[in-house]
Amino acid sequence: MLPVGLKKDLASVLDKGFVVKRSTFDSQYLEIYTTEEWERKLGIVTKNVNPFNPKEVAFLRAYSAGVRKVELDSAGRFLVPKELMKVAGLSKDIVLAGTGLVMELWDKERYEEVIAQQDIGQLAQDLFGEKNIFDELS
Repeated sequence: MLPVGLKKDLASVLDKGFVVKRSTFDSQYLEIYTTEEWERKLGIVTKNVNPFNPKEVAFLRAYSAGVRKVELDSAGRFLVPKELMKVAGLSKDIVLAGTGLVMELWDKERYEEVIAQQDIGQLAQDLFGEKNIFDELS
């Protein structure tokens, strides 16, 4: 079920549905995009793929493997296809995590393990070093 607050935030795109796909980086979670965002992202990817380069075509095939369009039902739920739930190892307890333009659907136990293993301070230092990214907001 889509949380009420998120449902309000996405009100303008709810009628267009969502796209659910395997994670780009591993099989621990699923990625969920608004249809609009998925079409934008897929357009960028396909525009940059050389159809005569087997490696690039293989990437595009893997990137779009398992993509499924889903819509909210009258109760505000979207039904994730069973084959994708199996791929991500989703059980009864799940977490819907937002990471900007994409939502992630995780098995709750696995999500908590991954988050507990991450050192946010070290990640910030590795990614941003000495620069203060928040200066851009001033």
